[in-house]
Amino acid sequence: MKHVLCLLLLTGFAVMGAAGRPARLLGGYNGYFLGGDAGQYAEQLFKPMADAKFNMVELKIQQNQARRMNVAASRNEFAVLAEKAKNCGLWFQIYLYPEPYDGQRKPDWPEHQALPPLVDAGGNIHDNAFSIIDYGVWRECFTHAFAIAELSKELPIGAVKFDIETISNTGISYDDAAWKRFAATHPGFDPATPASGRMKALTERNAVELYRMWFIDEFDQVVRRLEKELHAINPKLSLGVMPATHGWVSEAFIRLLGTPEAPAVIDDWSMYNGEGFQDAVLARQKAIKKLNPNNLYIPWFRINSYTVDQLASNAYSAGTRCDGYSNWTMVMLEDRPNKPPLYCLPGNGKSADYYAAYGKANAAIREDIAAGTLADPKRIAYEPVKSLVPPLDFNKVKFPKNTLHPKGNGSHKGTQRVFTVRNQTVTFLYAEAGTMIEATLRHMAGPARPISLHYALLDRNGHELRNEAIQPGGSETFAVRAPATGLYALVASGGLDGQAWYSIDVKNPYGGFDASAGFYFFSVPFTVWMNAKSVHFGTQPRQAFSYRVNDSAPVNISGQGAYEIPLPGGLVKFSVGKPNPLLNGFYSQDAILTPKGGSSTLLFASPERMLEE
Repeated sequence: MKHVLCLLLLTGFAVMGAAGRPARLLGGYNGYFLGGDAGQYAEQLFKPMADAKFNMVELKIQQNQARRMNVAASRNEFAVLAEKAKNCGLWFQIYLYPEPYDGQRKPDWPEHQALPPLVDAGGNIHDNAFSIIDYGVWRECFTHAFAIAELSKELPIGAVKFDIETISNTGISYDDAAWKRFAATHPGFDPATPASGRMKALTERNAVELYRMWFIDEFDQVVRRLEKELHAINPKLSLGVMPATHGWVSEAFIRLLGTPEAPAVIDDWSMYNGEGFQDAVLARQKAIKKLNPNNLYIPWFRINSYTVDQLASNAYSAGTRCDGYSNWTMVMLEDRPNKPPLYCLPGNGKSADYYAAYGKANAAIREDIAAGTLADPKRIAYEPVKSLVPPLDFNKVKFPKNTLHPKGNGSHKGTQRVFTVRNQTVTFLYAEAGTMIEATLRHMAGPARPISLHYALLDRNGHELRNEAIQPGGSETFAVRAPATGLYALVASGGLDGQAWYSIDVKNPYGGFDASAGFYFFSVPFTVWMNAKSVHFGTQPRQAFSYRVNDSAPVNISGQGAYEIPLPGGLVKFSVGKPNPLLNGFYSQDAILTPKGGSSTLLFASPERMLEE
């Protein structure tokens, strides 16, 4: 008990109700699926965090297999996690996805059938998306938040937070319910106007922007009601949100969740991609607090976007000059074999070294809290971060078993030269012995993703002919003389899981993108050619595209899906672009294509620049 009391005293807690909130939130995020061993999980995660002088932990708690979370049935798990966090001196926050986690309307779910679907400006119904100004949508999708708010009256739960990334569709909906509400308060608009005629009616009265602003104001009322009803359960429970960057949807949460008794925790990704602590972080904090002075501003690190070298300095700066900091995700600091590449530390980094750097920063922040010197933090000198070079996974480079030969005249005329892509990509290039292998790569994300673009050129035996890194915003054209006739692999990465996007412009006449495990195109439009019986087109929430097979009519798709598109056979031209009409609130990027059932899994820029057996 003495050990626990010491921990609580050292954390600099500002007492706030049953669950005391620290003066600075120093913590990290992790995921937990109900039905596990909560005690063992807590021991493995909370103890090393406490040893490194963290004082906060936030868990994304999800149901396991079941369609919906049963909070009452899982009360014991919540209790174990909350109490063990408290005993380790960790202020306990819970993050929640909507249910379903993808934030999509499920027309076959009985509970969704009464909830209005999104209707676009053309009057088209999108059954898999919600009209988000209906309060019932949020009350239904976040039912578990209300049950956890009830638990927070008994258990040391400091905050319940909304992860709105999948449901925060910023599309303006012209659905029946919304239109009737609008017409009821705006004389001259007929509530019986069909969906296909509503945009025309607004345009004729120069009221398109009026409707948009009305819609956004109605959403404000939704968030205001969420806050009031949750705080009616427990007025001392902090609420929170991420991401903080989804336009007017995020802004409503940022403006309306926080109260003097229960400040809102606003989690921001201003340091997530390796930017480090900069003036931009302070500017972002100022903007967040201007929207509501009862906001706590918490910038996040993505742990493996940083080396350990400048970590203590930047964590200290964030923790003293903001309301704290958090980390995605603490699983990166687990020492276990066969960790997925997404969670591996850079350069074979050791979790003990990272914990030591965080511990150094956290100890210094606690000293500033105790000494009252947070306004003038000088205990660790500031060091700007250096750009991180992402690793290349050569194990994923699989040369075709059979020899490939050029097909076509090799002309670039009338073909797309530059493709903007993401994640690790492999491009196979053909070259004759003694000729040049040449390509231009450009880091397109620039300072938005301050991680380097890493590339290498391999021969069929895995020998590296070139291995270089391009700084954020830079470009490079390389030329390497081919030592032998045959196939070479250009391997490139701007980091995994939504990090830097980059462009590839292959100068050689013949080559193709390896799409055996899916090829990740960042931007549209683009056109490729393939030999396949079908193509798998993977999409995510809030994405919308159009595609064309050969010269057929465009087909629009939107929302998260796994589309299996049949192809007519033989060589097929496949084009991807933005939908027409554009779907407001959706975006057209990050298209992943995987050809299926054909003679090749390569994607080609032209029928004149192909490779075949």
